[in-house]
Amino acid sequence: MKPGESRHNCRPAAAMWASAMLHLAVTAPAVPAQSPWVTAPGVSRPVIGALDPAERAALVFIGPGEAVFGVRIVTVYEGVRLAGRDVEDALIALGPRAPDGSYGELSWRLPRAIPVAALGASAPLPTSPPPDVLFRWGKQGDASAIATVEVSAPCEIVVEPYFPYGITANYDVSSTLRGIVAWSGTAADDVPACHFRLEADRRSRTPSIEEVAAGSGLNLRFPLAGGERLALRGQVGTKPIATFEVSPGAVDAALDGALARYQRRRILGEGAIAGAADAVASTLFHLVAYCPGSGSTYLTSRAPSNTAEANVSGPDAFLSALAASMQGKSLAYDIVYTLCETQLVNGCVPGFVGDDGAASNWSQPPLGSYCALKLHERFGDRALLEYAYPRLLRWYQWWTGGVGTGTPRRDGNADGLLEWGGNTMAEAKLESGMAGSPMWDGAGFNETTRTMALNAIDLNSFRALDAWCLSRMAEALERPMEAAVLAREYEAIKERINVSLWDDAEGMYLSRRWDGRFDRCKTPASFYPLLAGIPTKARADRMVRRLLDESEFWGRWMVPTISRADPTYDPAARWRGAVSPVANYILYEGLKRYGYDDAAAGLAQRSAKLLHRAPHTGGGWRAWYDASTGEGIGEPFQRHGALLPLMALQEMIDVGPWNGLRFGWLGPAGECCLRNVTVRGHRYAVETGARGTKLTRGDRLLFAADAPVVVREFGWGQDKAHARVRSSTGCRVRVAVPPGRRAVARIDGRSSRGAAARGRLAIPIPAGEHVLDVEFEPD
Repeated sequence: MKPGESRHNCRPAAAMWASAMLHLAVTAPAVPAQSPWVTAPGVSRPVIGALDPAERAALVFIGPGEAVFGVRIVTVYEGVRLAGRDVEDALIALGPRAPDGSYGELSWRLPRAIPVAALGASAPLPTSPPPDVLFRWGKQGDASAIATVEVSAPCEIVVEPYFPYGITANYDVSSTLRGIVAWSGTAADDVPACHFRLEADRRSRTPSIEEVAAGSGLNLRFPLAGGERLALRGQVGTKPIATFEVSPGAVDAALDGALARYQRRRILGEGAIAGAADAVASTLFHLVAYCPGSGSTYLTSRAPSNTAEANVSGPDAFLSALAASMQGKSLAYDIVYTLCETQLVNGCVPGFVGDDGAASNWSQPPLGSYCALKLHERFGDRALLEYAYPRLLRWYQWWTGGVGTGTPRRDGNADGLLEWGGNTMAEAKLESGMAGSPMWDGAGFNETTRTMALNAIDLNSFRALDAWCLSRMAEALERPMEAAVLAREYEAIKERINVSLWDDAEGMYLSRRWDGRFDRCKTPASFYPLLAGIPTKARADRMVRRLLDESEFWGRWMVPTISRADPTYDPAARWRGAVSPVANYILYEGLKRYGYDDAAAGLAQRSAKLLHRAPHTGGGWRAWYDASTGEGIGEPFQRHGALLPLMALQEMIDVGPWNGLRFGWLGPAGECCLRNVTVRGHRYAVETGARGTKLTRGDRLLFAADAPVVVREFGWGQDKAHARVRSSTGCRVRVAVPPGRRAVARIDGRSSRGAAARGRLAIPIPAGEHVLDVEFEPD
């Protein structure tokens, strides 16, 4: 809290909460005043990879102390140089890319430059296709990288030194060595220096040394014939590195091995979800970038991009960690760590963090605790909670902290419900993550409180969710008093939302203006209370009926970001009708929390189909989709788009604070299989389809049903198994029995007779939802 700020200007209920929470703030750790993009604590060991969002075809070497050096691959054909952002439009495909940078590949086609004279009738146009370029790279250990560049037709490859993130180094280029030697800092006076070396294949054609620009440096230029490839290897260390041999055969073999290792451990999808699995396992990780100063990686908002646009924050920033977690925890944790490190001294996690610093007056939708808790449920790692909880708690307190206006920061009318805010209306809209939404058209902005004059249903739903998740995190960290305070605050927010923001005539939750009128703009935000557990079952049923109405929200392409019945509806306008992956995902998670499996499955299937409605030579998804045609809108490779395939994968298997380990769906589109999903140290595979549902852990089949089912709260151990099983028609379930044990089954607490054979117990389960408990006793 800044000097002079106070929480004691709230109305009595809020003041009680502030005093109860005051002791929690004392234990919260100090946080940087600025973002990690402008502070540089340095890194302890090398970080290597294609980690610059502004350069697709490049390798970045980051040494101890955050010494940085990069080399990019520039292709030259018919006098046209292709590099940086121009590679985006020339992409043919994004190949597999491991989230840890151990392997990656992409390919592009060089554009043809047709001279003006060739456009005349007497000048024949070229008939041969321009070259295709395949760029593959990988890591060998922590300090070495390898790469190959292969061309299909004659062209030139330029290996060009450059300086990512604005951090400079010194380098020399040698045509004799066919390599580049770089160093950062100075070796004089015993000051340690970080050295880099990148060397090209010795058997390649002799390169020429090309001056990039007067006084700006040199590079290596290699002429290649069709089918020829250039091999590269680079290293980083604190001492000068000796020269080393490079050969295309050896580098290709090493890259082939790296790809094979990644394919063995990556998630693999078959059937209707194959494309969704590929999108998450490959395309998503082409957005991995290094966050200068933090020592960690994250998923940039889009790629390629210049540094200022490669912001770590945004309405989907924390959600991107959930998409990354499908392939493992390392990058997912890095995303949470990096976002938490952007926290300002007053507790705000800013809505934008880029090259020029951070937004200091507006934040972003508070979804951090929800994502951190869900990651904890998946991986069971207490360390993540210990790091994230105090920081996310400070962020939670920031929303209602005093700012010298006489009211809490985002409760301008002191009624216990929050509004989006900032220094201006424009900042308040940005803070919401839905800047163009018609919800804000008539909201008005209060210059005194610096908030909208509108109690926002989305923000208050997120606020309730934040309190609930923080309470669960406090429980896991064995802080019962804090957990109890947060749980009481959740119940209080829930009650205020139910009393003030439910419109019974509409059967929906709506934002409410300060003059007491409901805002009649119906958007996916009206369904966000589902994720926070706000409505009763009766109210939730009414909400879902509205959702399934094709004249408003349901349909082939959905969910529109405003009701189709609204006079302002425009299917191609951002936040005014066009489909948003972020809104779809939040709605999907809410449906799953309340057990609306049919609606959730329909949303997941339709969302995944949008991936194929965004044509682009590189296959990238968009952040927006036309709600009438399903066509992608805007630039490709938007981080938001990864949430579309994520829903389909979570239909197969997911872990969360409400349903535990959940798998299967009732109406899969054909036979599907998802393999190599990691949950708490175990690797799972799920098979679904009309013939039934199977769950395998490692090599052991733990659960099988002869019909489509949804299974929640699944657990299996040496002493017992537990599951909540839902089926439409009734089914026969088989549960694995540990060796040397006999099984006793109960359905809904009543004994059930089952037949044991070949290490499995077969149990009939009626239609509907039933709780299955199996105890394994010594035989």
